[in-house]
Amino acid sequence: GVFVQRAVVQAKMGKADEGLEDWRQAKQIDDSLRIEDRPGIPDPAQSHQRQELSAADAASFERTLMAAWDAWENHRDSDFRKATEEVGKLDQTSPAARSLHALLLGQLGRAEEALAEATEAIRLDSEQAKSYAVRGLLRADGKDFAGAIADHTIAIQRNPKDHQAWNNRASAYLLRHDQHQVLADLQESLRLSPNYVPALANQGTCHLEL
Repeated sequence: GVFVQRAVVQAKMGKADEGLEDWRQAKQIDDSLRIEDRPGIPDPAQSHQRQELSAADAASFERTLMAAWDAWENHRDSDFRKATEEVGKLDQTSPAARSLHALLLGQLGRAEEALAEATEAIRLDSEQAKSYAVRGLLRADGKDFAGAIADHTIAIQRNPKDHQAWNNRASAYLLRHDQHQVLADLQESLRLSPNYVPALANQGTCHLEL
């Protein structure tokens, strides 16, 4: 029937909940349908459960997580990839690990997967500023500057003392040629970290465009 066919289509599109609801509608119309008649319609995803780590593994995870972020911020791509893969092995359920993996996917040119991974990190913990910052960077890479600004704004709200977040939003404004807002964000970034090179570089670019 129509509901069975639509259920299969919904499932193939990754809309498990909608597919299951269409299947239920089909069952109400024809209660002779069997589970075997439900090809490709998965059950809804289970609620997220964080992996429990031993004290030693938790300490190793935190060290490796810090190393991964440091490698990312200092453009050491090989170190970043190695540390990100190690973080994922230690705890695949961590929002921070998902954010790092999103950045890695972005580096590999897998833009859609990267955005999906970044969005999943936010779903797992919507209070993490870095998760929004990561998705903002990926959205800017995809030329979704409005989306990037929105995500960086949330990152700033979550952690207003993060000089990188202010510079990231300034970069997105710069790509939209909104120089006045760029300068305001860069002023705050440099107030928090006066020698932050990316912000100084953006400041120079903005002045050239004025």
